[in-house]
Amino acid sequence: FKGMENWSTDTGAPDFLQQIGVDVNFRFVPYSQGTFYGPALEELKFDTVEPLFYLVERGTSPESLDQGLKQQALDAGAEILFNRRIDHAMAKTVVVATGPPAADAIVRGVLFETSHPDACFGFLDDHIAPRGYAYLLVHDGHATLATCLFNDFERALDYFKSTAKTIRQVVKMDVRFPRSFGGYANFALMSSWTRKHGTYFVGERAGFQDA
Repeated sequence: FKGMENWSTDTGAPDFLQQIGVDVNFRFVPYSQGTFYGPALEELKFDTVEPLFYLVERGTSPESLDQGLKQQALDAGAEILFNRRIDHAMAKTVVVATGPPAADAIVRGVLFETSHPDACFGFLDDHIAPRGYAYLLVHDGHATLATCLFNDFERALDYFKSTAKTIRQVVKMDVRFPRSFGGYANFALMSSWTRKHGTYFVGERAGFQDA
């Protein structure tokens, strides 16, 4: 689980997706309530008029953002090529979506099942996520706990262990069937997102990520 933020522009996330022609054929759950914690674990609850973010799922699940976008691309007539190097494309339009070329931030986390009700918890503390943040999202009996760090990457596992220990101090939750995961993110400012002959760069291959 991740959160598609809904606070940085006057246009809400649903309207933005509609404007760029993306149908919501994936899990897209509004969250307006939750709890944040600072380094001293002081509790700050939030309850916003508009959703603070929309929970989305990543990966291979039929309800994931990835699979929803994939299906929309196929419906639009795209041919998707995996695990192949393309030096010359015969297609009139080519979309390069090969993911982040570098790591500006990395993520370590765990997925698990729980009986805890839907919830959102956020943590800001350099001792568990240097220059970043940690979060715990729960929806429909499934949960994601992750630490996102922008520095000291070689100690990512140590930071994740510290995150799990810290969160256990303030959140009481049963954990069943835990599965580890990891990833990385890249942000860039490209001079152009297009090349000659109808080639378009998208997603993190184009540098698109929260600044």
